[in-house]
Amino acid sequence: MKEQRRVQKRINYLAHALVSSGTGETIKGLIRDISPESIYLYIDPIFELDSPVNIEIILLGANSQLTVKMPARVARKDQHGVAMIFFTPLEWWPIFTYFPSYNLDGLDSQEGAGTALPGHCQKIPAAFQGDLSIITIENLMQLVSHAALSGELKLSTPGNSAVFYVHKGTLVYGYLEKNAMRTGQRLIQANYITKENLQECLLLCRKKLPQPKIGKILVEKGYLKQEDLEKVIKELIKAVFFEVLSWKEGFFTFSIKEIPSGECIFLEERIDHLILAGIINLENSHDRL
Repeated sequence: MKEQRRVQKRINYLAHALVSSGTGETIKGLIRDISPESIYLYIDPIFELDSPVNIEIILLGANSQLTVKMPARVARKDQHGVAMIFFTPLEWWPIFTYFPSYNLDGLDSQEGAGTALPGHCQKIPAAFQGDLSIITIENLMQLVSHAALSGELKLSTPGNSAVFYVHKGTLVYGYLEKNAMRTGQRLIQANYITKENLQECLLLCRKKLPQPKIGKILVEKGYLKQEDLEKVIKELIKAVFFEVLSWKEGFFTFSIKEIPSGECIFLEERIDHLILAGIINLENSHDRL
């Protein structure tokens, strides 16, 4: 039974790793498979059995790099490579379970790269997905932040879904597909504009093609200051983030995509700061119930 559990945890995974020993020599290998307890590398089997080594697993995205460092010992050698056992369980295991495959083109173009890759492994998109009942929203967001990822994060839960855009681990934009407070509603609620101001500008928006954003028209008409518009939109993005933190089930997908440009107002807030603020908001909400 113990052996069966070990095999089920092990996954095939393609990424580069650097291995160094006490002698100071460092060589590069290619991961064949990995588990929370061990790793097998296609690498020159120069290390002695039971000798301690340091492993650096290198993950390259389109705009970021993550290096996972783990101490291990050599457990087995064969003609193809080396199996190594980690001294402590691999804390970054969710990365390997949610990245179904990995793009190695970036590392192969760097100086010193020379490991040949199978043909079917070329140009694999760097994206991952998973189940929110297995990894919490908080841990997922921390992963995106710590790995300094850039792209689009889509999350869905029964009855709603959300989309976030991040740049190097920083949240820049986000919205809910359903039940989201619109910009005009929030501006009225915050007493920046009146209902009459909003209705007038909505009629103007409908007459123009392509339709501009309502905030732009309100600013042009002099009903709203640009700095007040930016403040409200950033508050709305934060509200979406805080709403999503409470989701306990659903699915997520992270994709390498361009951040929307044009007339969007970006938040540019560190995710770890938002997580802390969101946890405080949730605790305060529970205290009020």
